[in-house]
Amino acid sequence: MRLVGRRGRVLRRALYGLVTAVSVLGTLEVGARALGGDALSVGEPPAPADGAPTLKGSPYLLWEYAPGERFELGLPVRINRHGLRGAEPGPEARLMVTGDSSVYGYGVADDEVFVVKAAQAAGMSPVNAAIPGYSSFQTRNLLALRGWDLEPDVLVIGNLWSDNNFDSFVDRELLSAYADWEDGPTARLRSAFSFSAFFRVLDVTLRVSRGRQAEARRVGWTVGGGEPSGERRVALPDYAANLEALADEARARGADVMYLLLPHPDDLRPREGPAAWTPYREVMRAVAARVGALVVEGPTVFAASGASKSELFLDEMHPTATGHALLADALVEALEEAPPPPDQAHPLDLVDPFAGRGPR
Repeated sequence: MRLVGRRGRVLRRALYGLVTAVSVLGTLEVGARALGGDALSVGEPPAPADGAPTLKGSPYLLWEYAPGERFELGLPVRINRHGLRGAEPGPEARLMVTGDSSVYGYGVADDEVFVVKAAQAAGMSPVNAAIPGYSSFQTRNLLALRGWDLEPDVLVIGNLWSDNNFDSFVDRELLSAYADWEDGPTARLRSAFSFSAFFRVLDVTLRVSRGRQAEARRVGWTVGGGEPSGERRVALPDYAANLEALADEARARGADVMYLLLPHPDDLRPREGPAAWTPYREVMRAVAARVGALVVEGPTVFAASGASKSELFLDEMHPTATGHALLADALVEALEEAPPPPDQAHPLDLVDPFAGRGPR
C-alpha cells in the first residue's frame, strides 16, 4: 500500500506539474499573440498605411515600405502589396533589380525607373526590389523573407552606395543574418515550433541585435543619419560575400544574374586618385568574373553619352529620367548578350584603403 501511495503521489505531482506547465505556456502563448505583433509579422510586408506610406521598422530589414501611394518630390509613387515600388508583378518573365534609392528611382516617376523601361522593352515584368538606403545585407534578408517568392527570371544586383557608405551604424552589428538563420543546423527545430507565437517572439528577440536599431531605422539618406563612425556600413569582405551569395541564391532558383555598376557625377570628369567607392566597384567586377555574370557599366554608359551632370543627375547620386533611360538601354543590350564563363581563379582584392578613415 505504501508503494501504491508513493506512486500515486508521484503521479499526482507529475500531473500537477504538467498542468502548471501547460497553463504557463498557454498564458505565454496568449501574451505573445497579443503583444508580439512585430516579431510575429517579421516575414510579412507591413499593412497599408493610412494616407502616404511610411518607412516601417523591421528587425531583419531595419526599415521597409508600407504598401500604398505617396508623393516624392511632387511625383506619385506606388508601393505594391509586397512593399516594393511599382505595380504588382505580371505573369510574364520577371526582371528583378536590387539596390538602394538610385535603383529604386528616387526623384523620377514610376514609369521612368530603368527597370520598368528595360522590362517593357524586353517583354518582361519589372520587379523593383530596391529600397532607399538598403545594403546588400538588407537585400539578402528581403529576398529571403519574400523576394524569392516572386520568382525572378533575371536578377540584376545593383547594391553599391549604401554598402560603401560611412554611416553611424554597421549593418552586421544590427542585422540578424536571416538567410543563415533559415538554413542553419537548427532550421528543422525552428520549423517544428513555428506554430507557436511565443517561440517565434522568443526566437526573434534572442537572434536579432537590438542595440542601435532605432538609430539605424531613421534612414540616413532621409533624415541625415547620425555622425559617421569612420566605418563602412558593409565591410569589403562582407560585400564580396553578399554579392556572390545573391548570385548563388538566384541561380539555385533558376534565375540568370547580372550586376549593375551605378554611375556617379565624378565619372563625367577627371579625378585625382581613387574615390571612396572605387574598391567596391572593383570587387563587384571581380565577383562578376568569378561567378560568370555580365556587368552593366553605368559609369561608362553615362560618360559616353556626352550629357552634362545636370542632365544625368538630380544630385550627387540619383539619376534623372534621362539617366534612367540610358541605364534601361544598357540593360536591354546586356539581356541579349551571353554571360561570360565563370573565372574562379579571378583574384578578389579585399583590402579597403579607406577603412577606418571615414568618408573622402
